[in-house]
Amino acid sequence: MLMASKERDSMYWFSLFLSVLGLFSLAVLSSQQAPKEVYVTEIAGMPDGSFVQSKGTVQSSYTNNGHVFLTLCSGECVKIVVFSSDAQKISGSGTNPYLVKSGQRIVVSGEVSTYKGEKEIIASSLQVSGSG
Repeated sequence: MLMASKERDSMYWFSLFLSVLGLFSLAVLSSQQAPKEVYVTEIAGMPDGSFVQSKGTVQSSYTNNGHVFLTLCSGECVKIVVFSSDAQKISGSGTNPYLVKSGQRIVVSGEVSTYKGEKEIIASSLQVSGSG
């Protein structure tokens, strides 16, 4: 009977230790999900899947099948894609991607991707920060 009590205590402390370790691991991993701030000129060298934040001036803007396509320039240019499925979520955070116009300065966060040999950012957030 005494042994069973010690085993229970050991299991309790071991479980508590694993729980705390798990919470600590989650905190570390979530802090690493912050986008890396990069210049537009650096995006061409970024690996696909990188989560980045960049800013610049919108050179052009158009929609196609509900998707928004922006060309963001700051020294060089990169295409920004806002899929229709993400547009409402992005609008809910303050900026309607359908209303972004040429000449506006924006800050965009998203995942670097390659489409037809060209790097682009698949936007997960978008904020207008002023006019050119």
